[in-house]
Amino acid sequence: MIERDPEVEQRWSSWLRERNRRGMRTTLVISGLLYAAFGFLDPFVARGAALTWLWSTRVVFLLVTAALAWSLRSGRLDAQLELVSAAYGWLAAAGICVMTANLGGMSSPYYAGITLVIVGGGLLFVWRGRVFAGLCVAIAATFVGANLLAGRVGSVAGAVSNLAFMGAAAVIAGFGHALLTRTHHDQLAQQVRLERTTANLERAHAELKKLERFKSRFFANMTHELRTPLAVVLTPLELMLHGEMGTFSEAQLASFRAMMKSALKLLKLINDLLDLSRLEESRLRLRLGEHDLVEHLQGLAEGTQVLAQRKGIELRFEHAAPRLKLVCDLERLERVFVNLLSNSVKFTQPGGHVRMALVDRPEAVEIAVEDDGPGFPPAEAEKLFERFYQVDTGTEAQFGGTGIGLALARELVALHGGGITAESDGVRGARFTVTLPRSAELRPEPADAERADHDAGSAWAVQLSSRDEFRLLEIEEVSERRLVERDVDEESRPYTV
Repeated sequence: MIERDPEVEQRWSSWLRERNRRGMRTTLVISGLLYAAFGFLDPFVARGAALTWLWSTRVVFLLVTAALAWSLRSGRLDAQLELVSAAYGWLAAAGICVMTANLGGMSSPYYAGITLVIVGGGLLFVWRGRVFAGLCVAIAATFVGANLLAGRVGSVAGAVSNLAFMGAAAVIAGFGHALLTRTHHDQLAQQVRLERTTANLERAHAELKKLERFKSRFFANMTHELRTPLAVVLTPLELMLHGEMGTFSEAQLASFRAMMKSALKLLKLINDLLDLSRLEESRLRLRLGEHDLVEHLQGLAEGTQVLAQRKGIELRFEHAAPRLKLVCDLERLERVFVNLLSNSVKFTQPGGHVRMALVDRPEAVEIAVEDDGPGFPPAEAEKLFERFYQVDTGTEAQFGGTGIGLALARELVALHGGGITAESDGVRGARFTVTLPRSAELRPEPADAERADHDAGSAWAVQLSSRDEFRLLEIEEVSERRLVERDVDEESRPYTV
């Protein structure tokens, strides 16, 4: 036994009522017009009493049609609309049966009107199967009974032929009507299932967004909290390296420097994660100001060049304009260019070249960083900027990485209204181009938000961010060819590993 869905059945009943109401309106109009129009043909086929019967039948039918139209508009037929519409179909066919009894009997060509009623009922209404079957049986019985009572059977061959065609029309219309009804019912059931699925997906989406907000907030809170204990580690390390906590041997100082570098690297990673979480919540705002981009990039290139030379890499900065003023957040843009330079230095082999070029265009400023390293597959160009994505290459495995840098770079450039693209032929060299429009509508960070961020990050983190050892930490790391600090007394040791 098939279990029926209560909601589907309720919707089906409502839809069926509305569908039959529209069908009834259409049927009343069509039937009224056709009954009136065919009345003009009656004088050509009937005379005397037969013509009176024909016109009387048409008048009665038109009066019933008018009464039903008024009742339909008032809503009085809604409760029993299926049975009323079927009864109206029978009435239309009964009128034609009376006509055939006066015009040739069961072999009368007027029987075609009965066929029209059967086919029209199957097309204009959606009845239950037993209602449609009952209507067809009632029409056939009326046709035969009216003609037998009038004693107008007519030609036996014609009568049998008419009955056969009427039966065939009823069978075809019945199967078509059943198929149409089943199709409408299945479509409605699918619509209900689709609406339920959509509602479930919307609820799941809302829950995911809620979890995403919780995750972002937890992420931001944790990164804030991680910076506090890190300050307790960094502060005494810095004091020890400056000799303010006693005297230490060179070997001890080398260990302290390694610890300091690792702590700074951890701080930089925490800052990147914090910015990512703020970007997810659209809470990251820019600290805007007018800056000379040429001067800043020149200083950045000079600081990077010293580090790149340790790896035997030539780095140069090319520009045509002596000065270029641009409204931007210089600190965050510097993180973008440091990331691009560190990637170029990382993947460029000793003896290679890294080039940073600035081009001043009327609508925008373009800064390109390119190298002659191994490059990357062209198909990976867009994926490079996805969070935590890394190209599977031997060099990447050698140097590692978090997959955050380029994703964060694109987000920061987008906040400036610009874009960043990557190009490579997959054989040699890669080129990253940053485009910064001059007419971008930028959103500055409110003063209270800036103070809150500084309070949460502590003053020491702000001071560290301005030092070269912190700003260029990524480039220093990828250009350093030694894994650990060299001890000053290693030459006096009898054995070396």
